[in-house]
Amino acid sequence: MTVAASRMTLDDFLAYDDGTDTRYELENGELIAMPPESDRNQRIASILFAYFLQVGIRPECLRMKTELAVMGARATVRLPDLMVLSEELALALEGPIVPR
Repeated sequence: MTVAASRMTLDDFLAYDDGTDTRYELENGELIAMPPESDRNQRIASILFAYFLQVGIRPECLRMKTELAVMGARATVRLPDLMVLSEELALALEGPIVPR
């Protein structure tokens, strides 16, 4: 279901808050409400996560519920259920370690 009639920028999307718990994706500048996640979908993502760990993928390379921005002519943001990252990308996402 598309929500906004006008195209949104990535900054618009990141600042958007309608006061609900609805999750949204942005596709080519259009705000799209995501349906609630089904129990079946959650189980599949969990099984895949466990499988990837068993075959030796490091936990640092697995991400769940992470927004993924795709840069191009129109802003697009996806909310994949599970991502498998390369070692280099996992390190880049960790950022610098700040001492306490």
